[in-house]
Amino acid sequence: MQIIDTQKKLEDNLLLIASEKIIGVDTEFVRKKTYWPELSLIQLVSESVELIVDIQSELDLTVLWEVFRNKKILKVFHSCKQDIEAIFYLSDVIPISVYDTQIGAMFCGYKEPISYAKIVEDFLNIKLDKDLQYSEWGKRPLKKEMYEYAINDAKYLIRLQKLLEQRIGKNQKKYWLDEEFSDFSFIEEFKKRKRLKKSDLYNIDNYIIDHNGQELKKFREDLAILKNIPRKFILSDKEIHSIRKEKPNDINQLNRLIDSRSYIKRDEDIYRLFANLVFSSNSHPNLVNKKNKTKLTKQQKNIIRQLDLKLIEISTNLEICPYILASKFDIRTFVQDNDASVKFLNGWRYDAFGKLAIKSI
Repeated sequence: MQIIDTQKKLEDNLLLIASEKIIGVDTEFVRKKTYWPELSLIQLVSESVELIVDIQSELDLTVLWEVFRNKKILKVFHSCKQDIEAIFYLSDVIPISVYDTQIGAMFCGYKEPISYAKIVEDFLNIKLDKDLQYSEWGKRPLKKEMYEYAINDAKYLIRLQKLLEQRIGKNQKKYWLDEEFSDFSFIEEFKKRKRLKKSDLYNIDNYIIDHNGQELKKFREDLAILKNIPRKFILSDKEIHSIRKEKPNDINQLNRLIDSRSYIKRDEDIYRLFANLVFSSNSHPNLVNKKNKTKLTKQQKNIIRQLDLKLIEISTNLEICPYILASKFDIRTFVQDNDASVKFLNGWRYDAFGKLAIKSI
């Protein structure tokens, strides 16, 4: 294991990594007081080297980002979403040629997302100590045991990937899994967040029309992104629930429902915008009409029950996690609103489950 904290170490060792066909990747980051994850370490493991890049060492990381852009190198993560988010926030680089062992496991019969420690134990009979998972990764110097913990989170990824591929085999599921890895839906959302501007907060009607019923949470989300602070600092879920329930129609009523320490009250201009959103959403016809559509008919309930049962049957036969095929929310949305945008009506999910769902309507 090498700690990469100088430019020479980085460039010399990244030459070795750049010649590999497959590497394991993990990150350590902090986000207690920020919306975006702030990278502390990036762990890179091949069959010949184990590296920990100290992001706080003020290095020129260009050679590292080139590795993530290199489509000839397969990057193996476990539960890659937050790792990719942290890398993207720092570099504007989206890693390509990615394999996620958590998703791979869900194509091998696991009925829910599995932790890294659990899959390592199940496949390799190795027990990992996760006591340091929530360490203070932003502080320096890091203790030796923290580096050891960090490298273990990447050390077994290549072996896991090979074992998962053997179990899946070269059949239809393999093509489905490849399709899943080629189009992570969250990537476009990351890019959209980075493009966000303060002026977007002023489109009150768009919040109501585009985020029908969730416009307050969406406004909070966007403000958290722009200020780079956690959502709960802006406004708590409890406060949003109270606003929804009480439906305040003037600023004094709204003030009583929001804690004086909430960030939303610190900026008069932003608070005025939020108040206008609250008052507009209380009377907007889109939301009034939405209330009348929330109840399912008896026929719709029966269809949903049938689809739930069929989903379990299909996922069991295919040895694929049911939640990756279709979520309960998507099934309800499809039946209630005939929404063609649900995930199981596209790509490999359509072949596995969507065709049958359409026949049921």
